[in-house]
Amino acid sequence: MPEFDPDRLRFHSTEEGFNPGYVVGVFRKLVTDLSEATDTIYTSKAMRMSDERYHNSKDYLNAFEKTMLAYRDQEPIGRLTPDQQRQILVMVDDILKGKRECVQFQLNRGCNGLKEVFSSKVFPLEFNYKTNEQEP
Repeated sequence: MPEFDPDRLRFHSTEEGFNPGYVVGVFRKLVTDLSEATDTIYTSKAMRMSDERYHNSKDYLNAFEKTMLAYRDQEPIGRLTPDQQRQILVMVDDILKGKRECVQFQLNRGCNGLKEVFSSKVFPLEFNYKTNEQEP
């Protein structure tokens, strides 16, 4: 892959020159390069990086790759169960009733669940996709 060219990336992300393969390739290369640089710094004898910072960096790179590049995969990231969906709807209903100011979600560090920021409740994502066709 050629060196990073912001103008070319900008062009391929417009309606006129839309090329998702190029955009995903650029992101994949940049994330890989950043991951390798992080590993190099962590293992370097001259520079110091704590275990905690190293693992945090790797977690953030993993989260970026899973969220930003998710559309390139054939498999979805995951789904919420109907019970989890009902719990989230109850939170939204509480906002509408004035019992709650807001609800805010973010992916948890492992990118395998949603975390409600204010209550710290985690809704793990379900990775087994059983459809009616697959069930015996």
